[in-house]
Amino acid sequence: MDGRPDPANYRLAVSCPTGALNISNLACGTTVTGTTSGSTSTVGHNAPEDYYRFTAPYSGTYTFNTCGSAYDTYVHVFNAANATANSTLLGRLVATCDDCGPCGTRTVLTTFLGQGQYYVIVDGWSTSSGNYRLVTTCPTANAPPPPLTGYISCGSILTGTTVGGVTSVGNPAPEDWFVIQVNTTGLVHVQFVR
Repeated sequence: MDGRPDPANYRLAVSCPTGALNISNLACGTTVTGTTSGSTSTVGHNAPEDYYRFTAPYSGTYTFNTCGSAYDTYVHVFNAANATANSTLLGRLVATCDDCGPCGTRTVLTTFLGQGQYYVIVDGWSTSSGNYRLVTTCPTANAPPPPLTGYISCGSILTGTTVGGVTSVGNPAPEDWFVIQVNTTGLVHVQFVR
């Protein structure tokens, strides 16, 4: 706890997951419906979540679309390579989005995934919950990864433009892709500077 600028009293409540998560299967080209009302909250905000195990059959661009849901949705994708089945260890977060796509507060998450196992979590903004609709769209063959703009090293400052770039994930705006190599364990801060 940080008592900036002066130390102060605080009361901290800690809660932990109470057991295995209820994880359903999700497949390419399917539409699933459900409700997060009454579910538990393990990742993201304090909103309840539903969990899906998903196999990406190819490397390419995938879309997880919650248009038509009855509440403000948030979608997370975890790489399940280091996860334990039916546990609260979901693996490494590889994509997350709130309010992206053409449906306002109903998330349409588009991301590049390599072939493999993932967990897709339907979450809500803040404490939002309710009925949802999740449509999964997948590539039909392996696709090359998005074009790499360059490499970043710790302590560097980059300048550039996305004008003329390609749109491969997220909102319909061009993006630049970089690789960063970090040689020590710790928090990496990336921020826009003027």
